[in-house]
Amino acid sequence: MMIFKLFPGERALLSWKDLTFSSSSLFGGLSNAIGELYGEGELRKFIEAFSKNEINISSVFPMIRGETQDILFLPRPILPPKLEGKEGGSSIESKKIKRIKWLSVNTFFELGKSIVYDDSDKSYRFYYVFSNSNIFWNDLFYAQDVPAEFKREIPFRKVEVPHASIDRLDFSSNLFFTEDIMVKNPLGFYFLCEALDVWRDKIKNAVSFLLDEGLGGERSKGKGIFEEVKVEEVDFLPKVKKVIGYIGLSLTYPSEEEVSKIYSFSLVKDDGFVYMGGGRSIKKSRVMMLSEGSFYKGEVKGKLFEERSGNIVVFRNGKAFTVPVGDLS
Repeated sequence: MMIFKLFPGERALLSWKDLTFSSSSLFGGLSNAIGELYGEGELRKFIEAFSKNEINISSVFPMIRGETQDILFLPRPILPPKLEGKEGGSSIESKKIKRIKWLSVNTFFELGKSIVYDDSDKSYRFYYVFSNSNIFWNDLFYAQDVPAEFKREIPFRKVEVPHASIDRLDFSSNLFFTEDIMVKNPLGFYFLCEALDVWRDKIKNAVSFLLDEGLGGERSKGKGIFEEVKVEEVDFLPKVKKVIGYIGLSLTYPSEEEVSKIYSFSLVKDDGFVYMGGGRSIKKSRVMMLSEGSFYKGEVKGKLFEERSGNIVVFRNGKAFTVPVGDLS
């Protein structure tokens, strides 16, 4: 498995909704990069390899660049904790715990190990206990002692950007705002990629191309640019001896046969524009997908599907990138 670590410049602006960039949008960017670098024929082979599960990618998640070791985060699984009333703590502490969105990798799999199936009410719950002292930057959780330098300053903030639209008929103006995310060190990002050997070098080249061009919206204004990419090939996932379920690390568009395997989820809309090269862009239809962190009772694959805009075919990535959770011992 390849891990692509992406490091933005100081005070870089990202036209993202939050600290994640979806697998659907990442697929679109990589496809465009493959087409630009290797031509339409290779792009067709790339899409075919995706449809055959020869290539798969997760969404982009946050990480912290440490002096000796990087800290990678995964989305908190969408599962209820153990029954209410079993934990102590004030309501303020409970609210802080509910706001946690990101778990360090070790915490993620420790929580996965604590998931049990309650046959009495046919439900899955986790029994991992969060500590308020390990929460930092409002919604990140790190099970070990949080380094002091990480507690001093949050390396990202939302920035309101003013825009004005002009009516073509009466030339009246309308002021509106959008939000960008400003980030700086030590915050970085990463995504996971599984691919056959024949595709590895091409994907690495495509990622380098893509980071120079930018990830996300308003790239022509310099947003979404990353200064460095680091590729590691490691065995990222621990060995799970007794699998109790699967957690999604990508947006997923399941097939009809896979709907019965879905247990708990959040729906997110996937829309926006597809950049076609040469300054062309096509509006994507709005599609609802299962979000990162969704819990599945069985393994799902999702699917790559297509839609047409005139004589142009647009491929949408709803392939599932899941990891098994359960007993590690």
